[in-house]
Amino acid sequence: MTRILIAPRWARSHVVTNLALAQELVCRGHEVYMYALASDVKFIADAGYRPLEMPVTDLLPGFYNCVTPEEFRDINTEFARRIVRDLLGRFRELDIELVVSGIYSIGAALAAEKAGLPWASLGTAPFELSDEIAGHGTGLVPVHQLRRELELPERPGTAIEQGRSPLLHLMRWTKEFDVTPPVAQARHIGPMVLGDDAPAPDWLDRVGRDRPLVLVAGTTVPFESATADLMRLLETSARALHALGVDGIVTPATANIPELEPPGPNVRVMKFLPHDLVIGRASLVISHGGWGTVCRALANGKPMINIPLFFDQPFNAQLCEKGGFGVAMDVASLEIDRLADTVRRLLSAGSRERERTEAYAAALRDRPSPARLAADQLLALAR
Repeated sequence: MTRILIAPRWARSHVVTNLALAQELVCRGHEVYMYALASDVKFIADAGYRPLEMPVTDLLPGFYNCVTPEEFRDINTEFARRIVRDLLGRFRELDIELVVSGIYSIGAALAAEKAGLPWASLGTAPFELSDEIAGHGTGLVPVHQLRRELELPERPGTAIEQGRSPLLHLMRWTKEFDVTPPVAQARHIGPMVLGDDAPAPDWLDRVGRDRPLVLVAGTTVPFESATADLMRLLETSARALHALGVDGIVTPATANIPELEPPGPNVRVMKFLPHDLVIGRASLVISHGGWGTVCRALANGKPMINIPLFFDQPFNAQLCEKGGFGVAMDVASLEIDRLADTVRRLLSAGSRERERTEAYAAALRDRPSPARLAADQLLALAR
């Protein structure tokens, strides 16, 4: 048995993705801890896993309301410092033997290196944001300063490059989505997603039975600066589906946005609904283009309309469009009629995007699951 700590980036969508890996490792008899926000501790425990709470709850309001790159840098740096201090104690207390760190979880990576533990990184999306992308802050951490504070040897590269383990880097995509040649220690595992065996609500059996069903997915990262764009995405999508007369399920996923009123009886709004309960019945996915949602659509063979808001989402949308898996649209110019026309075309049986995603999903089913491939690589590293 190996004691493993998984430390993803703190958004709920990242936690859910990593639970797929935790599930595979636990099934093989290993002890797995999931490092997460206080708001996700119960969610992880209810799923049957061991949560460890990050000591950063008081920093979240500042993080989600950052405006300048300097603010992002300062709050991300404090996140990293706290996580390093906390995890060094957790490693000793729990006798952790292996660490899996999200590529943006630089604190967990530095803590593992300081403790002398083997560690692997998990790529979030094919286009891993650089430190130089101002206004996003995911990599705006003075990593060389932190290394000096921890008395770690100098290592070249930006914070994002240093968040990539020199031992093993797992990529949640297949070769079709490579943006640059992978580093030597990188391994493709594919679009890793967690299934959901929660009971489906009674009304779900009546949806998508006589007409197409479209899933509209929001984001679990509640940046205040993105609220207006997220509402535009959700409201325009709901109205376009209503106008088309197809069934729609809209899941905002973010708690701090205004209530969204359904435009008609064919469109339901659910603040949060596990997408695995819906996506198998859906014919199309409209979303912000977060990689977790993209992975779920790819794994289920569903074409996409991606309307990006921030971070890597514009690049994800471009990759999906370039690969023939969906259409990218700009939230600033989003209109009901144009979106409805795009939905109508993608719902047609002969659409190129539908055929492409269905073929891709069929190919995925013929290979080992991403979680299994990841677990094989991790356990080889732990030996």
